[in-house]
Amino acid sequence: FMESTGRLYGLKVNYWVDERKDFEKSTDAAAKHLKDLYEKFGDWNLALAAYNAGAGRIQRAIDKFNSEDYFELTGYKHLAEETKDYVPKYFALMKIHKNLLRYGFKFPEVEPLVYEKVDLNFPVNLQVLSKITGIEMNEIIELNPSLRRWVTPPNDTFTLKIPLGYKEKVELALKEYYPEELLQVKIYTPKKRERIVDIAKKYKISPSQITSFNGIKKQIVRAGFPVLIPVGSTKTLVTPDKLDEVTKNVVDRETGSIKTYVVKKGDTLFSIAKKHKTTVDTIKRVNNIKALKVGMTLEIPTKKYVSKTVKKDRNKNSKSKFLLHTVKKGDTIYKLANKYDTKPDYIIKINKTKTLIPGKTIKIPRSNI
Repeated sequence: FMESTGRLYGLKVNYWVDERKDFEKSTDAAAKHLKDLYEKFGDWNLALAAYNAGAGRIQRAIDKFNSEDYFELTGYKHLAEETKDYVPKYFALMKIHKNLLRYGFKFPEVEPLVYEKVDLNFPVNLQVLSKITGIEMNEIIELNPSLRRWVTPPNDTFTLKIPLGYKEKVELALKEYYPEELLQVKIYTPKKRERIVDIAKKYKISPSQITSFNGIKKQIVRAGFPVLIPVGSTKTLVTPDKLDEVTKNVVDRETGSIKTYVVKKGDTLFSIAKKHKTTVDTIKRVNNIKALKVGMTLEIPTKKYVSKTVKKDRNKNSKSKFLLHTVKKGDTIYKLANKYDTKPDYIIKINKTKTLIPGKTIKIPRSNI
């Protein structure tokens, strides 16, 4: 979803969360959106085209060419090539999916995602909760991709997904510890633009503690932008940079090390990942596998497997208003706009072109989120 469309379906996007990344809420919202589009146009071809291009663009095409036939509309230049291809591709994939064996595919081995939920009525520091309950931080992150910070939203109830079997421990921690103990930071929200140095004086800490703790590079904080202030012992806390390392889970074979593991009967990817304090995705990526077989030898990355290159790339243009993207075969302006959460017109305007050439580097405006 683009941010504006997500908001129409109740998906919150703010400093704390981006519910477009919540796999439950975004799936429900997508289904509702498709249903609404079908009710509007009364035709699945048009509904799917509108899902890709927007209802407004499809309605304008209908009005301009006085036709409700999707395939007739694709004969005009009004619709983007991506939208013209979207509907046939969708139905082709659906047909293949319903007849996998007929078309030479095997049914994928899929492990069910099993988890429990706990409602948090006050902000909780996820690193503190991890240490108290024994839940691995990367498991919390994987199950709650909508969280944009390592502290849950302070002014809203948040439903936290946790691995199966931990609900009792989490609920006990919420009862036994004071909210301040589970937070271990102060949340300060400036009412006007303030200098970091003035905020630091107010809380009797150094400006560098605030900037490094929040991943802030500017020395002035805009009004309404929350700032996390470390209090007490910060040994139990994780900085934004460290959290990025956990979430990326990118293997760097030159700086890391590997241990091997032979798969036994009854093993699952989840149980192996949990045992070795890594993630299912990391094991799959390192071993280039989709499923396990008894007797196979797996390479298990250790905690030293942390990406340095990704971190450099991410920060390389942090001061710029743009990201750099090298065009690949199959890229379109509309695909890139969707991928980077921006508008196609912005990409066209900045690069002064509507044509993408594979291998050429273009500018992508950073999202305002």
